[in-house]
Amino acid sequence: MSIMFVSIITGLVVVISALLNYLFSLLQILFKKPLPPKSAVEIDSKEHIYVHPDFANGTQDLSSLDAKTLYEVILHGIQLGGNRPHFSYRQSSDQTFKSYSHKQVFEIIKEIGSGIVNTGLQPSSETIYGIYSSASINYALCLYSAWPYSMVPIGIYDSLGRDGVKFIIRQSAVELIFADNLQRVKNLI
Repeated sequence: MSIMFVSIITGLVVVISALLNYLFSLLQILFKKPLPPKSAVEIDSKEHIYVHPDFANGTQDLSSLDAKTLYEVILHGIQLGGNRPHFSYRQSSDQTFKSYSHKQVFEIIKEIGSGIVNTGLQPSSETIYGIYSSASINYALCLYSAWPYSMVPIGIYDSLGRDGVKFIIRQSAVELIFADNLQRVKNLI
């Protein structure tokens, strides 16, 4: 009888301890002081213009950055970010995110840009190429690849319609077009 009594008391102590622990955790959540929201700040009540709170008193002074081109900004980002994630993506919502570091992104965009130059196009602001793709990491990498070579990327979108796509291509005189699927390639023909 005494072993059974000790077992029952021990079981009750365990159950009561678990309930008290749960109750204490719940009370901590309920009475935890919330973080103050960091929302946009209205800087012009007449025009209803809002800015991030860090810029409520004007823009930050970027003169210390000493970057004059987008390429120099990328180099600065590599110095700051190094092997930390730069682009994160996933192929579908049921997959985990994968990331490219700042250094990996830089290597990829140099390879894409080098490939463009190896097609015979010149690394110059006179060289214009198109990107006909959905918004994705590949779109961004193709876009960024222009900057180390001073080339000009042009976005081409399905929402322009077939005639709009052809108009953009003719007007901008693109010499190369990246497309993310076969249907978009067929739309160009």
